Amino acid sequence: MKEDDREVTVASSVLNLLMLNVHILKHAMGLGVGLRQLCDMARAYYKWHGTMEKHELCEIYRKTGLVRWSNLLHSVLMEYLGVPVFCLPDDIDKHESPLPLFHIIQQGGNFGHSSVCRSISRTEWQRKLFTAQSFFRNVRFVFRYAPWEGVGMVSTLLKGQAR
Repeated sequence: MKEDDREVTVASSVLNLLMLNVHILKHAMGLGVGLRQLCDMARAYYKWHGTMEKHELCEIYRKTGLVRWSNLLHSVLMEYLGVPVFCLPDDIDKHESPLPLFHIIQQGGNFGHSSVCRSISRTEWQRKLFTAQSFFRNVRFVFRYAPWEGVGMVSTLLKGQAR
């Protein structure tokens, strides 16, 4: 990828877009999504539209069970960041109302680190409890938009505490 006469080496566009997509989902399932993450995703879609095989990305979203989540994410990108529909994968089935994700963005603040959260000194267990509470607060969202990732997250949280 070349930008402003500087060359930056990145993974394939499809792999990079998938990684950004799933990373935003991980934050939506937990502490919250930051505007910077959405801007990164919007910029990546904008930069690579017309140069990538959109059907390849759509097929990956389908095979990984991320279609519904991706539709929601795309709705937020279009509605709140003004990403043109032609920059997004073109054969996604339908777009969701952006409100469920927008609510998580508003509640989580900057990656879940609002000024209230930062001002409280927490022990390791208090931080873990806060993370678990954040996930369970969003559990209905998770199982509606990305159920298998939700199962994986619960499994990972349980395994991480079994030491």
